[in-house]
Amino acid sequence: MKVHVHFVTEHFPPERGGLEAWSAWFCSLISETAGFGVTVYVVGSAWRADPAREPVGYEIHPLSSEIDIVTEPVRSSSWEQSRKVSEIQRAQFLCLANAIGRRKKVLGDCRHVVMSNFALGVGFLAGNVAEHLELPHVARLAGTDFSRGMRAHSERARLLGVLAGACRVVALNSEQERLLKRVDATLPIHRIPCSVDLPAEVERRGPRPDGLAIFADCGYSHKKGTHLMLSAFEQAIAAGCDARLAICGADEAGQEPYWSALREETVKRIGRRIDLMGYLESAEMEKFLAGAGLYCSATIGEGSSLARIRALCLGVPMLTTACGEMTDLDPLPRHVMLAPPGDGRAFADAMSRVITALRSSSIAADQAELARWRSYFSREREAAGWISLLRAT
Repeated sequence: MKVHVHFVTEHFPPERGGLEAWSAWFCSLISETAGFGVTVYVVGSAWRADPAREPVGYEIHPLSSEIDIVTEPVRSSSWEQSRKVSEIQRAQFLCLANAIGRRKKVLGDCRHVVMSNFALGVGFLAGNVAEHLELPHVARLAGTDFSRGMRAHSERARLLGVLAGACRVVALNSEQERLLKRVDATLPIHRIPCSVDLPAEVERRGPRPDGLAIFADCGYSHKKGTHLMLSAFEQAIAAGCDARLAICGADEAGQEPYWSALREETVKRIGRRIDLMGYLESAEMEKFLAGAGLYCSATIGEGSSLARIRALCLGVPMLTTACGEMTDLDPLPRHVMLAPPGDGRAFADAMSRVITALRSSSIAADQAELARWRSYFSREREAAGWISLLRAT
């Protein structure tokens, strides 16, 4: 019997972001490679038609206009915000349940699976609708689900409730898997690491005469620890380390004034040593990565960072934090250095040590280690994991 996946998401490309990019890849994979039927239900910002990026093999159903119609009196009311939120959530449930119900009726004799790509966000909605329609729910964890959701009093119970109601819980890394098994040994957890497309090799440039080139594509974000990394770099420069730092990416939404002020202040202090850029296309980022003597990320929590995986598998020396997919690395590759997430002092100490070490000698990646982790984070491995799981659901 054919499998049809009802994929529920808050956003969908062309929104920028790792989760959106993964969702588009996943839907293409299971529709084109596995032959599953796929319908994508977009609860938040809808797909904006772009003939060059129209999906092949699956359909997209934006729900925002339907939800807006149902909630028009609510949004214009003088009710407290908490009541408005509750009414909007009820409307989201009704619109999604109706949409999946109609699609299910049209498709007829299929094995239907509801899937959410963000357990703490749309996971509750998707699980609620799946329960109502008596369909299995596959809940995929995102980075925020674990790194914030499991640590925040107001979110932990809601997250665990979503996972408890799912027929399959997909963890992205061993850190997520280990903790969830300790919290509830009955959870049906499956670990499927994320993957990246990699070239056969990357042309690495030699050292720069004006100091070690450090590259970070984390943007300007609290959750990516950009402020901790900037502080660590300034401390390293003050201690006499010879290096340059290039950061690219956008400001985290709602934090723009903070990052604008911090960039201005940092440039005044160490402008000759730093290049603070905005969003770059992937081809431009590849050039910076190829010329980097060190890739850096001070993220305070991850599910599976594609940027870090890419640097790891290309053999670029890396300083980052011990969270997310980095917890899968056992033993730790020789070109990867880790600091505890959220510990600015430890990260600063590690950065000074790494810069000093790299300026005096290179840290060459072990080719056998690279081959192992290229295989572990390969598209083929992730694809096989998802196809096997969905066929068994």
